[in-house]
Amino acid sequence: MLSEQSANFVDEKQIVALLASQPKPDQILAIRPSPEFQARVSDLLAQSKAGTLSAKGEVELERYLTIEHLVRMAKAHALEQLRHNP
Repeated sequence: MLSEQSANFVDEKQIVALLASQPKPDQILAIRPSPEFQARVSDLLAQSKAGTLSAKGEVELERYLTIEHLVRMAKAHALEQLRHNP
């Protein structure tokens, strides 16, 4: 499990576990991908842009983009909660 000070996630299992733990809005807003996760996504995006991404890489990239979308939705919800309940 991720601590409040270390809201970096390395993979989808960690982010799903964090979101399922019913974190407070400020904890959701603190979620950041780890440098390793960012580097992997950047690499996959570069391969995709260059047209060299394998089928396995496409699946991996799609999974990461889904995770990013879920985190953005959770952050939008958290911001809304903070606006209504400061």
